[in-house]
Amino acid sequence: MGRLFPIIFVIFILVCQIVDGSVISKSKFRLGNFDSSIWVESDSGRSDIMIDTGSVKNLSSSFPGENLFPKIFINRDEVFTTWINYKGGVFRMIFYNSIIDNSEIVIDDKFSFISKETEVIFSGDEPRAIIFRGIKNSNNEDLFLYDLSRGKMKRIAFTDMNEKTIKVENNQLSDDGSFYIETETIKNHYLYLVSIDDLNVRLLEKKRNAYFKQRTQRVDNSNSTKYLIGFGDSITWGKIRMNDLEGSFHPELTYWSRVAEFLSNNYRKTEGINLGVNRDSSYMGLLRMREDFKDVNAYICFIMFGTNDVANGSFSCSSTCENIKQIYEIAENEFGLLPVYITIPPQKQYLSGIQFFKEKTEALNKSLHAMSKREKLLCVGIYDDFINYYLGWEVLLEDIKGNHPSPTGHQVIADRIVSLLAEIYPMKLFDLREKIIH
Repeated sequence: MGRLFPIIFVIFILVCQIVDGSVISKSKFRLGNFDSSIWVESDSGRSDIMIDTGSVKNLSSSFPGENLFPKIFINRDEVFTTWINYKGGVFRMIFYNSIIDNSEIVIDDKFSFISKETEVIFSGDEPRAIIFRGIKNSNNEDLFLYDLSRGKMKRIAFTDMNEKTIKVENNQLSDDGSFYIETETIKNHYLYLVSIDDLNVRLLEKKRNAYFKQRTQRVDNSNSTKYLIGFGDSITWGKIRMNDLEGSFHPELTYWSRVAEFLSNNYRKTEGINLGVNRDSSYMGLLRMREDFKDVNAYICFIMFGTNDVANGSFSCSSTCENIKQIYEIAENEFGLLPVYITIPPQKQYLSGIQFFKEKTEALNKSLHAMSKREKLLCVGIYDDFINYYLGWEVLLEDIKGNHPSPTGHQVIADRIVSLLAEIYPMKLFDLREKIIH
């Protein structure tokens, strides 16, 4: 599959989400023998890409709007960076080349979404092409190539589902000017051979994803203690950082723990199972779902993903909804669970004045509600409860840093879930044990 070169070596570590109210995110990488860093800094309703490779430089000063989600590439001790420029709902991609010390707009062509997940292809010292996922004149994410030397763009993968990943085994062009690229949708894995000179794309392999296997036998739910699953990211896992709490891991205070306590007190002994994972995206949750749910004895599953999809700029609303729908269907059809999806809360990034996080959070929640209504899925909407909270939504998030609900915020979510269950299964008419548990 082409020659393998250690062309790009990046140590890309997430350092923070909010630091001193101005740094939205910061990452470290090695450039030669030097520790370097790149970060997003906000000020007065805009944000910039700042880099320190021995001296501090603003890479995005010429581009108005919100400059977010930088990705670093190192090739032969030179630095190259892609990032997303967002303004008024429009996505553009900007590229910095340290050889010529220049930042330029490379993608400005009516994209309704561009993912931060990119790859740069090199021809010797020079960057030759950028590979990226985006939505343009389509309902889902496709794979695109932008030829830097000729200023041409081509859609190189166009499937009926959202492309989820990009994998380039070798970021250096082969002698004949070609390279291999792998990508996947929820169901299939694809291998392409791309010729850069004529922008010819050939599909070499299409196969079903290994993890996408049907589960044929459900768990026996006959014992006296019943279980509910909390399935999600760090919010579900129980990350809560409060000045009056010791430590940052408190699953006993999460929304699913509160619902389990309510069901135990009012209907039947119910214990919660914590299947939350810190920093998970909705797609990462889908990939681990079948293994995590294996042999779990439960009757109800609360699903809460999407905060990281927005905060990390990785997935479009279309892609996240696709992931959630698949999770929901697996929980219901393969594991015999009652799945309930929970929308996502506001984010602390709102306080930076950057509109991307607010607009994308609200757009995702709107898309999830529309999908739930269309597909007849159980969905608990919590966003308005947070935004309209009488003491302000900020008190419903942890008071140290981050996007996790406070204990009070988790209680608000739990109350909304209980209200939904009561609406679906009126408690005065019949016992939940008969309608849900059996």
